[in-house]
Amino acid sequence: MAAADPATLTGTITIQTSVEDASSPEGFGYEIASANCAIDTATTASTDAAGVVTFAGLALTNDEGADCTYDVTALERDGYDINTSATALTALSAGTTEVVPSTVQLTDSTGVLGSPTRNPETNGNTLAMFCLGGENTAEMRAGRDPFTQRCTLPWDRQSGLGYAAAAGTPFPLEPGSSVIGELTHFNQTIQRGFHNAVLSVTLTFTDTATGETATVTPSYTIAIDETDDVVVSASRCEYPEAGELNAPFACADKVTISGGEVSSFELGGTAVDLQARFGVLAADGTYSEPATTVFTAERTNAEFCLLAEVAETWAVTPTLVSVVNAVEEEPVDPVDPVDPVDPVDPVDPVDPVDPVDPVDPVTPTEAPVTPAAPVTPAAPTTPAGALAQTGADGETATVSALVAAGLIAAAGGLLFAARARRRA
Repeated sequence: MAAADPATLTGTITIQTSVEDASSPEGFGYEIASANCAIDTATTASTDAAGVVTFAGLALTNDEGADCTYDVTALERDGYDINTSATALTALSAGTTEVVPSTVQLTDSTGVLGSPTRNPETNGNTLAMFCLGGENTAEMRAGRDPFTQRCTLPWDRQSGLGYAAAAGTPFPLEPGSSVIGELTHFNQTIQRGFHNAVLSVTLTFTDTATGETATVTPSYTIAIDETDDVVVSASRCEYPEAGELNAPFACADKVTISGGEVSSFELGGTAVDLQARFGVLAADGTYSEPATTVFTAERTNAEFCLLAEVAETWAVTPTLVSVVNAVEEEPVDPVDPVDPVDPVDPVDPVDPVDPVDPVDPVTPTEAPVTPAAPVTPAAPTTPAGALAQTGADGETATVSALVAAGLIAAAGGLLFAARARRRA
């Protein structure tokens, strides 16, 4: 924000919060207070996702003209410790006021001359104008040849007025007086020219920082007193105060500029005041202070400048404070000490065992096996009591009886042996 009057400015305190080893400093709270200035905005605020909190609209000075001071308190937040000293947040100003370059340009300056009139003569007669040209344009002239009384004068030998934009338009407006337009009085020897005209000026200003424009249209009434050019002595000219501008047969004319209603505005923090009137361009290219009445010599061109008073532009650089936080360390419960273990007596080393000599392998001896002589089966006998059966081939069938008798005898022997063992 910029302004022409520093007393209208307010300040800003911006706090940048960061957290060590953390990526999101959002939600840290702050409170602002002042011992010597009222605070018209909210006194508490929290940081955004970027870790920024701003207290704006703060007064720079109090009613007594003293600088306002502010104290900022960081509100506690679970899980975090503040590493920044509290003294860094006390006795803060709301910013620094300084003059900044204007961003306003004059981008267009045009003028139209019209409404020409003549003043009545001393006897009350109003004479008509002759040879008028350029009405409602940027250059208007009139007047007939004083010797032939005809409209035969070239354009550049007629009297009149012309308006043009200041040289170099568009151009930036610097603090102080700036020329925004140029007016020329073409003072030639004529008859029946105009005495009065209205200059309507259109001025366009642009703030190059924002593109915003402002257009003003001041209007001026210009009166030209055409004096008598037939006197033979400069001392007899109508306006002796014109001094050396008077000459024989060429008395100075008087030009009076009025109007130019107050047209003040502020754009981009730059105040432009168009109350200033026209100054006179000197031979060295400089302009005089604004004047309402100027004498111009006959058969010359007198140049005037339209001036604008431009005030300095002021701005406030906000106060920036950085606050660093750290994640709070959680306390660790102490661990009970472990009782020392009694040392174990060392074990005597065991003597190594002598290796056992390997046993020589035994060579196997094969004994010759003598085959047994075949046994001739005995002739079957029929046990006592067995019934012999004779088959068809005449053989006696006594096998079953023999087997049965053998089994019974064997079983009885085994049974007897078992009983004998139990008794023993």
